[in-house]
Amino acid sequence: MKIIKRTLLVGCIAILHILKVQSQAPLKPTSGEIYNRILQLQRVGTVMYLAAHPDDENTRLITWLSNKQHINTVYLSLTRGDGGQNLIGTQTGDLLGILRTQELLMARRVDGGKQWFTRANDFGFSKKALETLRIWDKREVLSDVVAAIRYWQPDIIINRFPSDTTVQTHGHHTASAILSLEAFDLTNDASSFPESAAKYGVWQAKRIYFNTSYFFYKSQAEFEKADKSTLANLEIGDYYPILGKSNNEISAESRSMHKCQAFGSIGNRNEQKEYLELLKGQQTANKDDIFEGLNLSWSRLKGGENVSEMIQKILNNYKFENPASSVSELLNLYKYINQNVENSRKKDQKLEELKEIIGACSGLFLEVVSSEPISTRSSEVKLKIELTNRSNQNITLKRIMILPFLWDSIFNNETIKPNKNFMREVTGKIPSETSYTGPYWVENRPSNGMYKVINKDLIGLPETPRELKTVFSVQYDDQVLEYTRTIVYKYEDPVKGEIYTPFDIVPDVYVNPMEEVVLFPDKKSKTISVKITAARDNIEGTLSLGMNRMWSVTNNVQKFVLAKKGEEKILSFTINPSEEDAETAVTFEAKIGSFSINQSLIEIAYDHIPTQRVIKPAYARLIREDIKCKPVKIAYLPGPGDKVPEALLQLGINVQIIKPENLTSENLSKFNVLITGIRAYNTVTLLGVKRNELLKFMEEGGTIINQYNTNYDLVTKEIGPYPFNITKGRVTDENAPMFMQNVENPILNQPNKIDARDFDAWVQERGLYFVSTEDQHYKNLIKTNDPGEAFQEGSLIYCPYGKGHYVYCALSLFRQLPAGVPGAYKLLANMLSLGNNTQKP
Repeated sequence: MKIIKRTLLVGCIAILHILKVQSQAPLKPTSGEIYNRILQLQRVGTVMYLAAHPDDENTRLITWLSNKQHINTVYLSLTRGDGGQNLIGTQTGDLLGILRTQELLMARRVDGGKQWFTRANDFGFSKKALETLRIWDKREVLSDVVAAIRYWQPDIIINRFPSDTTVQTHGHHTASAILSLEAFDLTNDASSFPESAAKYGVWQAKRIYFNTSYFFYKSQAEFEKADKSTLANLEIGDYYPILGKSNNEISAESRSMHKCQAFGSIGNRNEQKEYLELLKGQQTANKDDIFEGLNLSWSRLKGGENVSEMIQKILNNYKFENPASSVSELLNLYKYINQNVENSRKKDQKLEELKEIIGACSGLFLEVVSSEPISTRSSEVKLKIELTNRSNQNITLKRIMILPFLWDSIFNNETIKPNKNFMREVTGKIPSETSYTGPYWVENRPSNGMYKVINKDLIGLPETPRELKTVFSVQYDDQVLEYTRTIVYKYEDPVKGEIYTPFDIVPDVYVNPMEEVVLFPDKKSKTISVKITAARDNIEGTLSLGMNRMWSVTNNVQKFVLAKKGEEKILSFTINPSEEDAETAVTFEAKIGSFSINQSLIEIAYDHIPTQRVIKPAYARLIREDIKCKPVKIAYLPGPGDKVPEALLQLGINVQIIKPENLTSENLSKFNVLITGIRAYNTVTLLGVKRNELLKFMEEGGTIINQYNTNYDLVTKEIGPYPFNITKGRVTDENAPMFMQNVENPILNQPNKIDARDFDAWVQERGLYFVSTEDQHYKNLIKTNDPGEAFQEGSLIYCPYGKGHYVYCALSLFRQLPAGVPGAYKLLANMLSLGNNTQKP
């Protein structure tokens, strides 16, 4: 027997493994999909697609490159989309970035690409690339782009966006193209960012393109008329018989993974043109052949001259009804490449792909399942190990290693006959030094534009590599291959069936404050509550709060006893606020014996991604600010991703969620105010037929406050009592000057005086999708502008209607209120108090 010497570098093994979506249901490829994977072995080349955010990528082109051209295709997204909005849940900021990261990984699972990132933080919409590059720290992000190119060694780079700063688009978009072009000229220079040069070597891509489309023209018609004679014209509307789908159908499935951004797409089966503009590198004689002159065969690797011929022979002999018949030839190919081809990352990648193909052809199923979804350091865990041979040949299990050495190696040397499996249950202890699992980029507090990553080996990875994993050594004939699998948890759902989630290592207890921001609108004390949850049995300890000495807590240091894993207890503390307006952070510390734990755990769970458990420092913000609000009853119609109702409770106001079907005159008569959440007129269909009820509500004295909506996909354009238009106007500088207009209006005066100082500490932006109107009923209350631009009105408009009031607010209250911005609370309190004001507007 001959054991093949593995040439994969440890770091490369980790990276190649992490590029598979962790803790998701295992792929079970069909014979057609296996054949497609063998086709992808033929070409030793890489294309890098580069843009700024999740959902920026052109999934049609990535699908075509992966499945038609059989090129290793990597999408480098400079950010994780933290500054976007969430149409399916309440996650914002870094939690939204985690959700969108997983959606990208699921998209790549569909279209066949791979995923990579930089440390750039999506800080929200930016109008100018120069602003973006300043906030991001241009040199640091450029170093990440250079490192990514050196690692992946792309032959071609394709930018999604133009670098022309005169083109009106997102500043992040333009900045991504600028960085890509600069990196193209630096990656072959060892003196530029020498750390990644020493780590990965230098590299020079041959060409860089811009993937233009109608998006960059005034309209589709203008794009159709534009001169494209100098552009590469690619027809990518291919149909793939072995997959049973067209390129466009696969790309639509991939695109539809961006669910939190509402990018569900319908696949079509027609032709599809894509256009590429050459930016740098040598023009091809045939401009439409972007691969002309590139050696994408195995002959580019020393010793690989015969490999392409061997792969073609395997393809010629492949039997769709019996993929296992190709195992012997595939094993010979693996041995040949391993022994004869020069060592390189391209070789490592292809060997990893080939190894999985061999497993797929032999129907090999490998899995390690924990009996519970979470565990703690030094705790025992029970694992169920399975290896199933679904081929017509014998497979020998040589040994199983569970790393990092939870147990000594399990030597089996058992022959697994066709359609038989090996099952073993083992129990072991989690090493005490095991790291908690969770996204590495949120472990440290980021700057406004950059994530802080201490371990530089992790930069770029889409997920944190799992420390706990299992290595199966499997013998085929005279060869042994090693397969690595992470530990997962799965269970049976009576409706959904088999459900997989990650197996995570968490603290013994996790401490979750019930509110991240606590507002003290007066000098009265408030009770804050904290939920403490056991991650193992038999925990006893104390929980205490730490805060600024200007604040005090009357019942600090409380005992807790948690007998069972998963048991929860809510502890309440009475906080006495500062005498003066002030803000402080309150920390939470659980002491269990001599150990202190100050971490919270946040779960992000959706059906289309693996469940994510995020471990972060446990703290909340306390804000003392005099804010007055008249007593009102509020009906709130939520929009997508809306946290405003919870924020309103901070003012001590009665808030009741109302369903669209209950927007009747009778129901609304019980309230003083109706607030519609963000994008409600984009997403709540029934608002299109409720206009008369809403007008009657205002006629009888009610106040309606509409938060911002976008100017596309509106369920009705009749939003306010009089006409106005929603524009794309926005002010993205959170420090932009705010000028009060119609200064006598109650919204700016009662019961709180509003001035420019109330817009201090605003986060991410001033507002978005401002309105324009010529109707004299409306009064503009605020004007503002980004630096170097003209003033914009329409961020906050008001009019009386009947006995009531109407307000449209395009200021980003949905960001400011959860962030605890006092001025935003004061402004909203004034809007809520309109119906109780004695002074008429």
